Amino acid sequence: MAYIFQTRNKSGVVHPKWRYQIVNRYGKRQTCTGMTSKRDTKIMAEAHEARERAIRSGQIAVPPASAKAKKRKLSEVVTEYLSWGESQGGLRGRPWDTKHALFIRKSLTWWQTVLKAETLGDCDHCLPVVEQALHEKLRGGLAGKTVSNEAEYLRSFFGWCVKREFMDANPLRNLGRFDRTPKRTRRSVTQQEIIRLLEAAPPERSLLYRVAFLSGLRAKELRLLEPRDLDVVRGGLNLRPEITKNRKAAFQPLTESLVAELQAGIESGAAASKYAASYARKSDRSQMPGNPLLYVPRNPSRTMDDDLTAARIEKETREGVVNFHALRVAYVSHLVAQGANPKEVMQLARHSDVNLSMNVYAKAQEQALGSLIVGMEKGIQANASTTFAQRRARERKTPVNKGGKMAEETGLEPVSPWAVVFKTTALPIMLLLRRSLILSRPHEKLQETVPRKKSSLLLARFTQWSLRDAWRYTGSINCGP
Repeated sequence: MAYIFQTRNKSGVVHPKWRYQIVNRYGKRQTCTGMTSKRDTKIMAEAHEARERAIRSGQIAVPPASAKAKKRKLSEVVTEYLSWGESQGGLRGRPWDTKHALFIRKSLTWWQTVLKAETLGDCDHCLPVVEQALHEKLRGGLAGKTVSNEAEYLRSFFGWCVKREFMDANPLRNLGRFDRTPKRTRRSVTQQEIIRLLEAAPPERSLLYRVAFLSGLRAKELRLLEPRDLDVVRGGLNLRPEITKNRKAAFQPLTESLVAELQAGIESGAAASKYAASYARKSDRSQMPGNPLLYVPRNPSRTMDDDLTAARIEKETREGVVNFHALRVAYVSHLVAQGANPKEVMQLARHSDVNLSMNVYAKAQEQALGSLIVGMEKGIQANASTTFAQRRARERKTPVNKGGKMAEETGLEPVSPWAVVFKTTALPIMLLLRRSLILSRPHEKLQETVPRKKSSLLLARFTQWSLRDAWRYTGSINCGP
């Protein structure tokens, strides 16, 4: 039986709305707020209690936990999601990156305008609307990766709602993939181009390019480096988890000369003074690093374009485009060219997948590929010429008569005297016997004069050998005039 009552505040004033207590589906007392009318509150309480009793007895199914959350306003849930992400939404419970959080906030604001949904429950069947909006972006000229990121922002939001039982299922679970092939790929910078770039760039940017090329660090990681990260003893940089992309601490080795140059820059304070000159406005000083190790421009790729022009380096070729992140591509490519194994390349690049290191970042130089083909051709020609020379040498084996003994012009061993005897004496006798055997076939006479076994053997040999075969057998023998 529902119990209806009123409450008072601390001042003793009666609350305008009535309240009631019922026994819920779990068999426990539950207090709820009704209406300002006692009669309407009683009707609400009886209906609520009857529904809970039917659920407890199994007459009706238990409503999902998302039934109540679907009535919440979509803007409130989005705000809660952004607050969660900016506090613990990143890898290993760390907050989102500032730039990443800005992208998500901008994307979700745009999606609220496209979906035109008031509550979270209005998004249950939003897949057709989402696909149409994404297709319009593709027709507008945006890259497939950009459109895929817009879809992923909304999909991640719905996934977060499913984990908190705000929704029964992700409305975008059946959304198809988009082609993420980039329109322009980055190419590796050659060593000659690196030398020209370092000579053409100003000193502070030349140091930045050297560190980027010899460490493979990203622009943001370089910007967040501090003097305490430089390890002079070990000869490298200690990367803190909060500045790396994978949120893991790591050590990046450097050369001794580069470590000494960075130490000299710390003592002179060149990076801090350069930042102070670049961020002269008060509104921009909030974005300036507190204690920088290196000076990194606001847009390093745009600044690098000027240095590429000064160094006479083509920004875009058939192999790809050159920007600041291309220095990381060059770092991985040159590691592979130096003979590093895939495990070493993956660890130095701080990648979690070796396919990312070897199939995406590692690039092959056209000149190196061409030299490999030239080397293959030279090897084939060398083997072919050796084989041809050996064959010609065998064909040119012409022996000469020196002092009564047979010796070959090609430098082979001298012929045996028994071969001379066979050529001058035995061969004519064999040919005459063979001729007589073929013409008259006196097999009986031959068998009478020669033993049976020997006669059959000689007869077989004489009938099988021809004049051409006999001369081929002794063709290398020159009996002289």
